Amino acid sequence: MTLASQLPIGLLASLATAAAVDTLIHAFNPLVCTAEVYDYQKQLRYRVFDPANGTPVVSVSGLLLSKVLDRQDLDSEIDKTRGRLEHQGFVLGPRDR
Repeated sequence: MTLASQLPIGLLASLATAAAVDTLIHAFNPLVCTAEVYDYQKQLRYRVFDPANGTPVVSVSGLLLSKVLDRQDLDSEIDKTRGRLEHQGFVLGPRDR
């Protein structure tokens, strides 16, 4: 029996959510990204900020948390946002996968 199989379902969901959020907020270095889970843990929103003036350059809301918890969907969302940022002229560091 693994440690994960001994944890309550709610705790596993919280750990999975924390891992997905951590992956997301570190995917746009050197830019700063904040993320928030809302709507009774069902949705996620995030913003990426311009380092020169601190204004949001990308704002995304209404992402279903269940979709973001799927690694392929999370990677797709990150790649899409990285593309938007690069199109705006930002130079991003390599992405850890």
